[in-house]
Amino acid sequence: MYNFKSQSSYCTRCHSAQQTLKPFVLYFNNFKTSFSKPDDNPNTKSNKLCNKALNSNLKIFYQNVRGLKTKLVNLRCSFPMFNFYDVIILTETWLTPDISDSELGFHGFQVIRLDRNPNNSSFLRGGGVLIAINNSIKYHPITLSTSNVEQIFALLSFNSNYLLVGGVYLPPHSPLPVVESHVASVEQIISSYKSVSVILCGDYNLPNVTWSSDELGLIATSDHNMVTTSIIDSFSYLNFFQHNFLPNSHGSILDLIFSNSNKVTSSTATESLVIPDPYHPPLHIIFPFQSDNVADNTHTYKDFKNANYSGISQFFNSFNWESTFSQYSIDGAASIFNEALLHSIELFVPTKIYKLPKFPLWTSPTLKNLILKKKRAHAVFKRTKLPCDYLAFSELRAKCKHTSKIDYQSYIRHTEYSLTHNPSSFWKYTKNLSKHNTLPSTLRWDTTTADNPRDSANCYLSTSIPCIIPLFLHLLIPLQIIDIRTNFLLIASLLLMMGNLHLTP
Repeated sequence: MYNFKSQSSYCTRCHSAQQTLKPFVLYFNNFKTSFSKPDDNPNTKSNKLCNKALNSNLKIFYQNVRGLKTKLVNLRCSFPMFNFYDVIILTETWLTPDISDSELGFHGFQVIRLDRNPNNSSFLRGGGVLIAINNSIKYHPITLSTSNVEQIFALLSFNSNYLLVGGVYLPPHSPLPVVESHVASVEQIISSYKSVSVILCGDYNLPNVTWSSDELGLIATSDHNMVTTSIIDSFSYLNFFQHNFLPNSHGSILDLIFSNSNKVTSSTATESLVIPDPYHPPLHIIFPFQSDNVADNTHTYKDFKNANYSGISQFFNSFNWESTFSQYSIDGAASIFNEALLHSIELFVPTKIYKLPKFPLWTSPTLKNLILKKKRAHAVFKRTKLPCDYLAFSELRAKCKHTSKIDYQSYIRHTEYSLTHNPSSFWKYTKNLSKHNTLPSTLRWDTTTADNPRDSANCYLSTSIPCIIPLFLHLLIPLQIIDIRTNFLLIASLLLMMGNLHLTP
């Protein structure tokens, strides 16, 4: 790459007149790509994969919430204390299409859900399953051929390793065809994605089954009706283990955790998203998983919005372009101009670091600090098991809940106040609540597959650039006709379409 800083003084006339357009384009693309590469500074993070230990624990939270529509405020207030989880699985959400994903307040998570509908139930209310996946994890939802079961699946990707996550709700006294459709779906998915780790959580409503496991897999005793036999036989054949042995307040186990790994552990969660139902204690699940890398969502970008356009204008006006271009061919002149353009970007457009925030907008610094203290206190209690350490953790947990409610109520009051004093802010708030993420999680074109927004954009641009570039070249009006800012942004837009230049977060 050409190094401007190695020059004692910058002079476009020093550029070789024999340079052709082809090597220039190669150089140009390398320079452009460097804008999205990580800084050499070890304190600066970039949009790349950060190495972690091969053995990592995937943290999963499960709860049968017994309806969310009337608990949305409590749900939003509780969620900041759950952002350390990798996956959250909820059953009996009771959600309907008029409640958008954004209204749930799952900040920093991607939500996939299946609400109760005429295909999977004859009842109008109840049911529903949801999986929320941390933004740091790549995934794509699994499309099923059956629609008569309340179940969803997602395939999580960790470089060369994959984890199949599922959530299911089988209502009490589910008919045999529904149960058979569920086990057939699981068998079909596993046969399609061989050699993947599996974890399946859900409310199976099988109170009369006694579950256990040995080194070979699942062991269960029941009244041997057709429904329980179908599940036991199928999951035994798949070499599943059942990992929840925590009875509810009535002595039965309704929520089950199936996996093809015998290393999974589950315990009663110390906190719940909403007030727990006596029949369904919330579960904290640890899944030991071989993960080569975990994605870091931090990246750098060129902040053109805050560029020094006066400095750019002075920089370009400092050259005698007519005299400079007269000495070179069209290829050489284009190369010199673009070198100056790229150098002006380096000099006058600030580089910013963007990182997805871990907490919702309304959380105060006090609440964030309390949450971190609570996590440390919980870790101490898990290590010591002392009553005094549990008391310290319990007090911090109560403070977190109290402060979270205060922060959220203050945020709502401010939003309501803005209705009369700043209507645009209020409508922006309501618009954000009702918006849906319309970007597909996976994009395929010929043999290329993209599973994140950046790769999807590059895949799209690689097919559309031949049509778009001639239009942009036509729009590049000579500098003396329009202002420097307009021309600069037009050219910067062309750079963006040709590769990975970051304009905004």
